[in-house]
Amino acid sequence: MGRPTYQETGRELLAAVFAAVVSLGLIAALLWPMPLHPTEHMVAGFFHGGHVWCFAHMADMIAGTADWQTDQIGWPHAVQLRFIAWAPAIMVAPLQALLGPVGAYNIALLLSFPLAAAAGTWLIRLTGARPASAAAGGLVFAVSPVILGFLAAGQIAKLQHWTLAVALVALVGAVRRWRWLPLVPATGLLVGFSSPTFAMFLPLAGGLWVAWAVLSHRHWLLPALRGGLALGMLAAALLWIRPHYDYSPGKKQRYAFAPSTTPPGSHAELLPMVSRIDDAVLGSDVALSASGAGNQSVQVAYMGWPVLAAGGALSVARFAGRGLGWGTLLTGAVLSLGPRLADRDGFIQRADGQELLMPALLLSELGYPIARSGMYYRFLVLAGLGGGLLIAAGSGRRWWLAWLLAAGVVGDGVYRTAELWPRPSASVPGRAVLEEMARDHRPGAVLAFPLKVSDHGGGEQLLLATLHERPTNGLPRDMQRQQPTLDALDWMAEAAAADDGAAVLAEKGVRYVIWMSWLRPRRDDLSLAEVEAVLGAPAQDGDLLWWAL
Repeated sequence: MGRPTYQETGRELLAAVFAAVVSLGLIAALLWPMPLHPTEHMVAGFFHGGHVWCFAHMADMIAGTADWQTDQIGWPHAVQLRFIAWAPAIMVAPLQALLGPVGAYNIALLLSFPLAAAAGTWLIRLTGARPASAAAGGLVFAVSPVILGFLAAGQIAKLQHWTLAVALVALVGAVRRWRWLPLVPATGLLVGFSSPTFAMFLPLAGGLWVAWAVLSHRHWLLPALRGGLALGMLAAALLWIRPHYDYSPGKKQRYAFAPSTTPPGSHAELLPMVSRIDDAVLGSDVALSASGAGNQSVQVAYMGWPVLAAGGALSVARFAGRGLGWGTLLTGAVLSLGPRLADRDGFIQRADGQELLMPALLLSELGYPIARSGMYYRFLVLAGLGGGLLIAAGSGRRWWLAWLLAAGVVGDGVYRTAELWPRPSASVPGRAVLEEMARDHRPGAVLAFPLKVSDHGGGEQLLLATLHERPTNGLPRDMQRQQPTLDALDWMAEAAAADDGAAVLAEKGVRYVIWMSWLRPRRDDLSLAEVEAVLGAPAQDGDLLWWAL
């Protein structure tokens, strides 16, 4: 391949920018009206709240004012931190002081999609697709249905699929030029520390793209040597970061973000984590764990017939990248089905009563990390990349056709998930009171109720902590069994038996008590009436109730 001219580089840059702008406009519409109030509004979603605190703390770590261990959450105990989503956190760290933690997080959320569209355009362009057509393919990659599910759930680490595309660009570049080799481990680290899910996909996708890049050369021996070296360097980088995600029970540290999932032990546990073949092709499966804005855990395991139809129609003719496109799409689609084929009625059985085994079973047998969580449906991210490549490369010079097909595929994904959009957003409840707590010079922690809440509730407690800036008992995981929760229950029992319950809590180091009325307590948790019996009637700011001790 010859060196690109300035004119070609300009067209490529313009195409990437156009794809980025279109994706940003689409996501802004889906999150409306948050883009009008980026420093005030939080988008409804199961995991958004906790990430605000994480990004603020990561910015403090970058500035040297915070550490891997803290008692700011899980108070009065110190907890060990293991963060993901480092790429967006670093990107918006300089904005924390200017926009505040909510504003910085929202900027990271919005930028995830134009970055994915631009990186996807860049990657697809390497296959020889025309710039304008590559931009259409980049859009398909950026906003595939499974990605929309990650957005609705608030899983910002899984919205960093641009890192996956950048790492694949580095691998293809390394096959072609020696000077790209140092970028391979660097981009591998970028993916691994930003999204462990995509780090698991990277070796599989990387193998496909390296093989294609090698076979694209007439004299393949030297490219094969570079490609093998690149894959080895990538494997070394990914293995190097694996200890970062080691939450072994035998360790003495109390981890704040230890995964809540365990290896699926039964068919019933595995079924929600795979793509059911009829849903994956013919209809979305959007699972809402609970009703109410901000309390929804969403999973979209849908690829859709439009992307298959577009790829199939275009593949009637030969074009460069056809095999790579189908290889990437089918790798993602087939692995998303999990180790056993299932439909809406359960796992499919053959006439002899045996289940239909799938290639993902091999990953499980080899101990591949995806088997630990069982979240096989996430492989559909690769299907989105393959579909985008087929549309871009197959359209050739007909850029208008690429954009027409991309609009159909993206529109279908938005339509299938229509119940999620536009995503509700609102100001943080009790924000003025929380900021007043931060300005209070008297020391003390914030005891947050309800105590026994889900991952979502723990994230909400962390969200409020970024504003009151005081230690809090909130933790994002397993709240009902964590020591801070047990301590608070003991303290409240002691306070209820005392003449002055507020004084008892104050002696423990509590300055404020808050009750988040938008969270539902568990049946075995303390009720609002029980807290009022100890502390009296609370002050109120919207949905936030509070007591100053």
